[in-house]
Amino acid sequence: MVLLGIDPGMGLARPGAICALGGDGVIGEVWDIPVLRLGKSAKASLDHHALARIVCASRAGHAFAERCWNRPGEGRSGALVGCYMAILATLTTAGIPWTAVAPQVWKRVLGVPAAKDGARAEAALIATYGVRSIRSIEHSMEEKAA
Repeated sequence: MVLLGIDPGMGLARPGAICALGGDGVIGEVWDIPVLRLGKSAKASLDHHALARIVCASRAGHAFAERCWNRPGEGRSGALVGCYMAILATLTTAGIPWTAVAPQVWKRVLGVPAAKDGARAEAALIATYGVRSIRSIEHSMEEKAA
């Protein structure tokens, strides 16, 4: 089964990313979160149509997305949360089950420092967390059945 790891983001210089990871842990494809430049400004908007094409083309069986929320005093976080919610809506519409995971959780499980180094690497790590989570659930179900 293909799993998606998603690190939401909408920056023109540093967009978020989506990573497709096979159940064997091999990275399939990695995409930047698609954005559109708004006029001549440095502002960006999520390209909803391109996002839908990526999600549908991935043929994923499940997605793990890094959870985002508004924090007081962070002006751009509203746009980030909007991007995150649009990603979840796109996954839902495509019929792909998803799990939201807090950055502190997946980073602790994988032993990753808190610093943000790159969306593509983080998307792959979120997908790796997802593979481990699903394997853990499957193992628990096998033990209960035995």
